Amino acid sequence: LKENGVTEWSPLFSEPHPSREFCVQYGETDYDFLCRMAAEEGIFFYEEHAQKSTDQSLVLCDTVRYLPESFEIPWNPNTRTEVSTLCISQFLYSAQIRPSSVVTKDYTFKRPGWAGRFDQEGQHQDYQRTQYEVYDYPGRFKGAHGQNFACWQMDGWRNNAEVARGTSRSPEIWPGRRIALTGHPQANLNREWQVVASELHGEQPQAVPGRRGSGTTLNNHFAVIPADRTWRPQPLLKPLV
Repeated sequence: LKENGVTEWSPLFSEPHPSREFCVQYGETDYDFLCRMAAEEGIFFYEEHAQKSTDQSLVLCDTVRYLPESFEIPWNPNTRTEVSTLCISQFLYSAQIRPSSVVTKDYTFKRPGWAGRFDQEGQHQDYQRTQYEVYDYPGRFKGAHGQNFACWQMDGWRNNAEVARGTSRSPEIWPGRRIALTGHPQANLNREWQVVASELHGEQPQAVPGRRGSGTTLNNHFAVIPADRTWRPQPLLKPLV
């Protein structure tokens, strides 16, 4: 990170992440290499912004429990009405079939009799069959740490199994935050959500000489997943030599 100018960063880890004896970077950028390593370790990252300055810090995290407390934001689809309270005007939930289990296996000549196999079943699969297995060999783990690898892979493969995409005027909805939706007519959507993506679009036409407009606007297009699970990156393929 320091080699690429990232000097301000902090870890928020709930699980051990042992150092590796060796690790090869080949045919990939530094960013792709770091993303691949983070995916194997079940780590996601986001930027933390200071409230009263322009300072930013990179946060590496491995559990949704360590994210800041959620804040409530109401549902209000009537965007034509001028409202002073920031709200969510669109919120569309979707679910898709994803892998249901992971089997990861490895071998070491130092312990030929070691089974080196770990299994992990996915959670929240009421709407799909449970026969879609991912088999990973070699697993690139040592000892009992392989169970964490299997768990993190499972979370990664299912990170978009249930997603809601929405629109808001609030700039506070960004990755690394949790929100609590309120007032939605579909009661099961009024819950906590983890923000996993956001894209801000702003316009201020009156600031351009010779142009007139209806005022400053800001739209935040975001994606969230249920906050009772941790979003992790999907496993990335290692470049072949």
